[in-house]
Amino acid sequence: MTSLLASNITWMSLTVSNTSVCPDDCLGRGSCSKGMCSCEVQYSGTSCQFVNLPYVVSFGCIFHVISAVSFLQLILSMVSDYRQSTKSKLKTALRMTTSKCLYFFMALATLSKGLYFSLMEHIPSQWTLNLQSAYYPFLLASLGLLVCFWAEIYTKGIKPSSSLFLLHSHIAYSVFCVVIYTLLGAKWIVTEFVDDAVKDRVNTSIDGIWAGLMLVVFVLFLVYGVELFFKIRGAFATDTSHLNNHQVHCSRFGLVSQATFQLSVALLLICDVSSSYWKDSSSMLERTVYDIVFHIMELGVALWFPCALWNWKRPDKLWILNPRQLLQFSEDSESDEVYGCNGVDETGCGLSELVEGYSC
Repeated sequence: MTSLLASNITWMSLTVSNTSVCPDDCLGRGSCSKGMCSCEVQYSGTSCQFVNLPYVVSFGCIFHVISAVSFLQLILSMVSDYRQSTKSKLKTALRMTTSKCLYFFMALATLSKGLYFSLMEHIPSQWTLNLQSAYYPFLLASLGLLVCFWAEIYTKGIKPSSSLFLLHSHIAYSVFCVVIYTLLGAKWIVTEFVDDAVKDRVNTSIDGIWAGLMLVVFVLFLVYGVELFFKIRGAFATDTSHLNNHQVHCSRFGLVSQATFQLSVALLLICDVSSSYWKDSSSMLERTVYDIVFHIMELGVALWFPCALWNWKRPDKLWILNPRQLLQFSEDSESDEVYGCNGVDETGCGLSELVEGYSC
């Protein structure tokens, strides 16, 4: 009788232990509860072996659409410069300008993110991580360029050639780009050729550096943005007695929204870097909310650029590239301004601008 009772207890304990073991331990993509896998939002299946198609298709399509729009804006901007130029048409179309660089960087950033979602199931995991990490250097390059451009406007004022690339801070910006792309290259090399223990430490460190750089850029973005669009101060503000209220409100809303997205992405990236301290103790619902909010904030940062740079034909009419749009001038004073020629000719305004009635 005693031996029979002992065998029953042993059988029951084995049954309980077997039901608490999940297939393949959920492949590290979820949590195991009573023999069933509760997968993270990007995965599905009995052992979380598949990707969650609705999830990856939704985010992937949105990022691809933003990338396509940015590329289209870049092409249209080049075509506009080509048509407006009176000489060296091809050279003018290919000339590097602030707006073209912003289109280009944002197109690549969102393309890398879209490919990450689209190819998650079809390429090795380290390649998908590389695609995901490529988003941040391109994003930082866009934000850094905008901060440098605003800094030049604040300190030097608006000039006819200011729609071209940076005039005074191009060296500092180039160094900044070299740093962030060197980090990206180092991360790709480490992912391919280094063992997992070292790889995790290096990748976490690089992600932490990017998060720190985003916080620095966020502070500078707010500093110059507030001076230009809230206080209406700087070398460009020769007359603040008359303001264009529509442009003022649009610029302030755009500044606050982008700053909110930037800060959210930076903080969420810091949370991702420190996930080893909180992820295991959090519920699957909390992980899901965190992951979805993170990608929505990344979408917001990226979507802001094609929306703020909507006027590809006349970027000088955009508040983001010309804070002088916040001011109103009389017809006489405005006619004396030599601004808004889109940088298409070295000699100032081309014939096409005069024919079309641009105020050159």
